[in-house]
Amino acid sequence: MAAPVLALGLQAGTAVAGGIASSNAAKGEKLQAQINTYVARTRAMQTNASARHNLEGELSTIRSTLGANGQRPTSATFNMMQEVRNIRNSERLLNVSGENRKAMDYQIAGKNAGARATGAMIGGVGNAASSIFDLAQLI
Repeated sequence: MAAPVLALGLQAGTAVAGGIASSNAAKGEKLQAQINTYVARTRAMQTNASARHNLEGELSTIRSTLGANGQRPTSATFNMMQEVRNIRNSERLLNVSGENRKAMDYQIAGKNAGARATGAMIGGVGNAASSIFDLAQLI
């Protein structure tokens, strides 16, 4: 009588322990995804600031070149500078949105890992339920 009770008790304990281990692993994945989300959002902000800084550098170079040569800005010059501004802004928006997309991917991965953690815990208890039921029948 003691051997089947011990075996069923160990089987139930193993199932619960497996659920806890799987849950903890998924929680670790969730934490890593949250860290990656933060890093990706920071990269997006850095990309944005860097692109704006580079644009101002390009435009100031054009302005200083015109000034050094003693040229007065014309409508053609302003149109060219506006075209540079438009192109660089488009590039900046594409790069920033790409980084934000990565951040969103990490955030979704974190939510999925959180759901897996809950499911693993419930699964471990569910796997132990049949052993606990059989154990109750023996006692």
